[in-house]
Amino acid sequence: MLATLILLLFFILTWLPYAQIDLLVSSETLNYEFKVNLDSQSEKIFFNLDILPAKIILPEEKNNFQDYVFLQDLDDEKKNKIIIFKKSDLEKLVEFRIKPLVEKDKRVFDFSVNHWQITVKERDPNLLWANIIVLVKEEIIHNYNFEKIKEEMIFEDTKSAKEKLSTLFGLKESKIFLWPKFLKRLPIFKERIKISLRSQI
Repeated sequence: MLATLILLLFFILTWLPYAQIDLLVSSETLNYEFKVNLDSQSEKIFFNLDILPAKIILPEEKNNFQDYVFLQDLDDEKKNKIIIFKKSDLEKLVEFRIKPLVEKDKRVFDFSVNHWQITVKERDPNLLWANIIVLVKEEIIHNYNFEKIKEEMIFEDTKSAKEKLSTLFGLKESKIFLWPKFLKRLPIFKERIKISLRSQI
């Protein structure tokens, strides 16, 4: 009976504790504009030529292409067809384009096509091809090593943990939430420590 209680107490003190670390870090803005060629005759991305494969579909087929980008200016109501392209293809091309612009110790924060402005520059009358302008707007932050940070947080009291966090490059603010609330130290297992990031220019 005593051994069971000891095991139960050990489990409670080791595996139940949980820590949430919220970090607010500084960021810088990256603006990058380039032209992309949409080609319905192409079957793959040509990175060095900025060419994306495109599809020509009927308006009633829209629901079958949820992962594609639809632009109003590429919808020809008279001809009853639309030229579309994969969102993931554009993301791959943008990643290829901006990678040389981002320093090795930094990364894009919350990379998403939803942050970009896409406009149609010109299009073929038969919608076989189109040229679009993509204005990429992203935030660049330091590339933090979360696993290393977690290891440094193991079983630290909140005061010393915040002191260690304060040495992180570009840190503006840090908050530590422990559960159960009566605990004074972070968990002894890094798997029980979670880190979330927010950025601020």
